[in-house]
Amino acid sequence: MKTVNINMETNNRKLLNVRDILVIVLLLGLALGVYLFREASNEASYAVITLDGTAADRIPLQINGTYEYPQIPGMVFTVSDGKISVTESGCGDKVCVRTGAVSHMGEAIICVPNRVAVTVEGSETDLDVVLR
Repeated sequence: MKTVNINMETNNRKLLNVRDILVIVLLLGLALGVYLFREASNEASYAVITLDGTAADRIPLQINGTYEYPQIPGMVFTVSDGKISVTESGCGDKVCVRTGAVSHMGEAIICVPNRVAVTVEGSETDLDVVLR
């Protein structure tokens, strides 16, 4: 019979060394920085409410409030915590209400029966890519 000699030193390796922990901390810090930068860029955003293709209003997302317009009866727009949503609508299917809140540039809420669109816009420095 053959005997196999197992070296115990190779089995006592540590799972993480100092270099691994440093890389993990740096990656978590980078992820946190990207998240905070994205949230800070949303502070300069505003919502444009469009009726029949014509801008009815431009609402800053930094100011909480409820907005109603006589030219858009039955619709209530609510801004809260940097997000805008349609909280009430006179349309039958209420897809615009179920869409929920939007806050990032390029996101939109569309109400086809009322011919209303709510789009989030920002400054030109917020743009990553423009496709047409």
